[in-house]
Amino acid sequence: MGNSDNGHRRENGVVGGNKHHYVNKCKIAETLTNDKGQMTNDDPNQSALRRLGTEAKVAVPSLMNALKDKNPRVRKNAALALGAMGSEATSAVGDVIPLLQDNEYYVRYGAVKGLAGIIGGYQDIADNLPSAKLTKVISDFEKVLKILEDNQDKFTELDTAKIRRPLEALKAEKETRLFDRAVEWLLKHKLLLGIAAYITLLPSLWLILLRVAPLWLLKLNNALKPYTDFSLPFISINVPLRYVLFVGWFHYHPRVLDAWVEKYIHSVREQFPKKDTVNSRATYVPIPAILDGNTVPQLTPENLRSTFAKKRSCLVICGEGGVGKTSLACQIARWAIAETKDQRLCEHLW
Repeated sequence: MGNSDNGHRRENGVVGGNKHHYVNKCKIAETLTNDKGQMTNDDPNQSALRRLGTEAKVAVPSLMNALKDKNPRVRKNAALALGAMGSEATSAVGDVIPLLQDNEYYVRYGAVKGLAGIIGGYQDIADNLPSAKLTKVISDFEKVLKILEDNQDKFTELDTAKIRRPLEALKAEKETRLFDRAVEWLLKHKLLLGIAAYITLLPSLWLILLRVAPLWLLKLNNALKPYTDFSLPFISINVPLRYVLFVGWFHYHPRVLDAWVEKYIHSVREQFPKKDTVNSRATYVPIPAILDGNTVPQLTPENLRSTFAKKRSCLVICGEGGVGKTSLACQIARWAIAETKDQRLCEHLW
């Protein structure tokens, strides 16, 4: 083609063989300024600007200037045009936000719709957004959402939803990305993953058993007792295997001991009174006793509870022959295995 054809193509917005579109900034400004009619959904100027949107990347600076125009309809149309560009108009977000506080309701309408168009554009490409960019967009539009929620007298729930829904979608994308990054990092550091699993999963398993089947912990400890020389890697120290597996720390846990006692206590209560020594002293006659230097007229379980409440205690029964030491010892044993808690010597049966 000749020069005249090239000139014709420039007038129609096509330059050279690559057919890249460009926008005449003066024509955009004229379109914005000439919109003096009533605000309607089928306004030809608004429609033209919306069609212009994705082809008007170079016009963003001009449209940003138009956002500050004295003519409110120019400000509204500029916001709508920026919204039509979607994510390409991200640099204008900070200039559109002040229009949410504009005195004219239709300017505020244009600002909400424009911002909704921009964040909607980001929602469409969320998968490909760099994390830093995604975080910036979320931060910017959280400010927008706060303004809408703080000014419910100026904005409808529909206006708020136009921002909230795509914003929640972007946040969900960010959370998913954080999880994926964590998984990727763990897979790259398998040794650390193994150590973390060892430190958390094994104790968690024993804690579950402690709640549902505490006697299994006792059985595991007994089964692992022969394995006493397990060499720890890196530090070359021999440790019993049951402690390497953390199960050894639960061997004498109160719940484990309670479970063991609970298993055998019924047979003990049946067999203990049948022993000759105990049977011959079935009738207990209370006698005065000296406990920790204090004379007690009649010894009762309540007198001994402070002694047996200690983690480890030792009770010595002494006196002249025939005063009833063995009878008292048998009675203390009966209190220890009593079925009712108020007659026991301590909370636990052991």
